[in-house]
Amino acid sequence: MLGRSKATHLGVLTFVVILLAISSCSKDKIPTKPSINDLIPPAAVIDLAVGDPTTSSVTLTWTAPGNDTTSGTAARYDIRYYRLPITDANWALAPRATGPPKPKPAGSKETFVVTGLSPSSSYYFALKAADEKPNWSALSNVPDDSTLAGPIWSPLGSGTNGDVSALTVYNGQLIAGGMFTTAGGVPVNYVAAWNGSSWSPLGSGTNGDVSALTVYNGQLIAGGMFTTAGGVPANYVAAWNGSSWSPLGAGTNMCVLALTVYNGQLIAGGNFSTAGDCTAFDIAAWNGSSWSPLGSGLSHDSCLPCVPVVRALTVYNGQLIAGGMFTTAGDVFAHCIAAWNGSSWAPLGSGTSGQVYALVQYVPFLAAGGAFMTAGGVSANFIATWNGSSWAPLGSGSGMPNSEVMALTIYNGQLIVGGGFNTAGGIFADGVAAWSDSSWSLLGLVMSGSSYYPTVRALTVYGGQLIAGGTFDLAGGVSVNHVAASGY
Repeated sequence: MLGRSKATHLGVLTFVVILLAISSCSKDKIPTKPSINDLIPPAAVIDLAVGDPTTSSVTLTWTAPGNDTTSGTAARYDIRYYRLPITDANWALAPRATGPPKPKPAGSKETFVVTGLSPSSSYYFALKAADEKPNWSALSNVPDDSTLAGPIWSPLGSGTNGDVSALTVYNGQLIAGGMFTTAGGVPVNYVAAWNGSSWSPLGSGTNGDVSALTVYNGQLIAGGMFTTAGGVPANYVAAWNGSSWSPLGAGTNMCVLALTVYNGQLIAGGNFSTAGDCTAFDIAAWNGSSWSPLGSGLSHDSCLPCVPVVRALTVYNGQLIAGGMFTTAGDVFAHCIAAWNGSSWAPLGSGTSGQVYALVQYVPFLAAGGAFMTAGGVSANFIATWNGSSWAPLGSGSGMPNSEVMALTIYNGQLIVGGGFNTAGGIFADGVAAWSDSSWSLLGLVMSGSSYYPTVRALTVYGGQLIAGGTFDLAGGVSVNHVAASGY
């Protein structure tokens, strides 16, 4: 505080003496360099407590210890967790929790959420505090708690012998399509039906991969890389009526990778230039008897080293939405995503910076997933939402999946995301995670038991359960072989 001042006159010189005093009660607020002789560490925390467990996190609380024993403010915390009781001997082996809080003044209440934990798992927790030198405190007390049980994944019989790329529901059965030739040990040839207890073929199947499935006019529609279905010529797209396969006219001249229904018509997208007897670049409509183009279709800048392709289709706000790899739709610039209103194409802002693999309506938004890093010029790693006029990252955008998103669906009011990622929102989520309002949650661990990288490629809901298909052998530690169910 400012002391009393006194003026003294000596000739023409004036001397002013100002006395300053520092209140001893304010000394902790004055930053000082750590003394080289400081040998006093913060006191050990003795009231560390753990609670509020979720499937992937717990909350720690404790009283701040101070800088020197129990006074002042410590410089930092080191918080650890481990599957065994933590001691000084195994301290270095215990994983360090990320993002610990900055210490508060001695006696203050501290709170910190430890994330990235596995479901149904027991953990021990401990911390140490340090001053500026740093002198480290002794080990805190070591409380323990268990995370909540995560979703339980179960196999669908013995699964398939190859990747599952598409899933839908038809006539009360789950239909799976992909790159497999057996399901449940039964020969099925790229497409099969699950009735809740066993797999069965759909006739003799197709002669090539099935990449897309939907239902139209009471029939199951399959698209992919085949030229026959049930032994009948069917170029890249075919219909199953419950007992036999049939072509849709002359089909397309190359692969069909996406299917949906819009304005009473079947919409097919992929990598083709004709559908039936008409020119149709990568997207076309089937009205039950003939094919027609959607304007001049989709194309890309000739300097790009790839071919244009449609990989995802859905309906949003009364419009057909197409996603994939292209730069123009009709005669307008539309980077990787565009909307068709029944007569013309329009862009969705400036689109995305890379391919769109999956689309779903997540009320009131359109959600898009893929292999992009921005949407509408906004940072949005692999997943973004469109509100009808602008793009935004999912939530804050800071905790998105760390690799491509390939499948989307809605289950129990949550947006379910599948792909080739292994983290989402900072939590370990290998291949599948759920987004609800503002945060990610773990949906068990979909992990490969083979040499390839685990990827969820298809998602749907069947019998009240979430169904995931893709490139994986294990789900939550359970052998599932490319397709699994969870009823969380």
